[in-house]
Amino acid sequence: MQVSVRHRPSFAVARLTPAPGEPAQVESGATMATGCGVTLRPPAPGGTMNGPGPFSHQPSRS
Repeated sequence: MQVSVRHRPSFAVARLTPAPGEPAQVESGATMATGCGVTLRPPAPGGTMNGPGPFSHQPSRS
């Protein structure tokens, strides 16, 4: 996964470029935009320690 940080220092934005099929775990409130082919998956029920996090970006499998 490549991560580039832009618009720093005041309004920093991280742009993630995952490899094909590579998941990324991000905080839902901090997600600014997603690209085509990216799906959001809600956390698994049962508390914060049982799921992958607030939301996980999973590349869609076409």
